[in-house]
Amino acid sequence: MNKEHKAKEFFDKTSLYLESDYGIIIRKETINSSLNTDQFETALDIGCGDGSISISLLDNIRALTLLDISSNMLDIAKDSLTPEQKTKVTFINDSIDSNCIEDTQFELTISLGLLSHVNDPEKTFHRIASLVSKNGILVIQNTDSGHWYYKLISAYLRLSRFLRKDKYQYSFNKTTEFQLLTWFKKANLEVLSSFHYNQSFIGIGSLLSNGLKYSIIRNIFGSIDSPRNQRLGSDGIYFLKRKE
Repeated sequence: MNKEHKAKEFFDKTSLYLESDYGIIIRKETINSSLNTDQFETALDIGCGDGSISISLLDNIRALTLLDISSNMLDIAKDSLTPEQKTKVTFINDSIDSNCIEDTQFELTISLGLLSHVNDPEKTFHRIASLVSKNGILVIQNTDSGHWYYKLISAYLRLSRFLRKDKYQYSFNKTTEFQLLTWFKKANLEVLSSFHYNQSFIGIGSLLSNGLKYSIIRNIFGSIDSPRNQRLGSDGIYFLKRKE
């Protein structure tokens, strides 16, 4: 089973993603804070999940395309829309690495966390970048596998799985921030702003409510409008613009 099929199997169990709603809220607030005054004719959300992040911008978007490999996630997105909103949204149940979108570019492209779940992160990134129109905006999120906190979390998870004798594990791709910045340059994309934070809690996550996790993250890292302790964050959300 390749990475793509494993990702579909993983995200079809929607609760695994949606139960950590503090992370979704952080992403949504970060994107809304940066883009809520902009207007877009076309927008594409790749690996959209329940669609809540891009749907929150729907008043600023004339035509939104939601793409996800999980039909269960797309069903949740559809159910969250009003009949009027549905007239502005196209749903695609497929992988971005297929030919489901051809000869089309978008003024706004969003891809959050996707690179962890594809067969070839670099190839997929450049596929995503090719969909960004001239002067278009790309919002992309990645966890820096070279960051000390990522390495600490990974070591803890390996030890935990060993002690539980857990034979199955869903493994995430590893992409460093250095690699990502190199890809940005190759794709002629300029970083406008970024926000770094950590969303994993070593060993104590199950003891904390989502509300408390959200508060801890905000207290340590602030917001994109008022960031702090950015070097401590392994998760990064980047706002990029296609150069002319």
